[in-house]
Amino acid sequence: GAGPKGAAAPCAAATGGPKGAASHLRFVCLNPAPIFADVLEEAHALLLVGGTMKPVDFLLAQLFPRLPRAAVTTFSCDHVVPRENVLAYAVAAGPRGLELKLTHKRRSQPQVLDELGRTVLAVAKAAPGGVVVFLPSFAFEEEVARRWRVTGVWSQLQAVLAAKAPAGAPSLAASKAPAPKARVFR
Repeated sequence: GAGPKGAAAPCAAATGGPKGAASHLRFVCLNPAPIFADVLEEAHALLLVGGTMKPVDFLLAQLFPRLPRAAVTTFSCDHVVPRENVLAYAVAAGPRGLELKLTHKRRSQPQVLDELGRTVLAVAKAAPGGVVVFLPSFAFEEEVARRWRVTGVWSQLQAVLAAKAPAGAPSLAASKAPAPKARVFR
């Protein structure tokens, strides 16, 4: 199908190949500038909102190469967590020595989920102000929470910390609804 005005079709398909099998060719535009040019041409104003858009000048040059920088207004907030409260570590293995290699293939293995749970629990016990756990998707968060409930890690975490979702998010412990990507333990 056709994309926005002036944009190339995003996908094309052809039949043929061995024994009548369907072959597919997919075209993916890696340069978003033509799409944004069409949007910018037709819009009175355009708002880009996101959490990770720096360096802004590079982003603007990629999305709007012909737009004068003076025509753009930017607004940026500081991080919500004070710098002195942020500590990031790369953890290669959990408390029992199991490698925490959370590839898509391995991350659903019970022993990997269990070691991840033990690791989060150990960090939670050592972190005086709480921890934030980021997971790549709602589905994976539900999978992790299910496993931790079965093994008892979830109740141990709740005993150490009060499990809280960000404001306005459904409660993972009480709801079957998809949970937010970030869970805050305080």
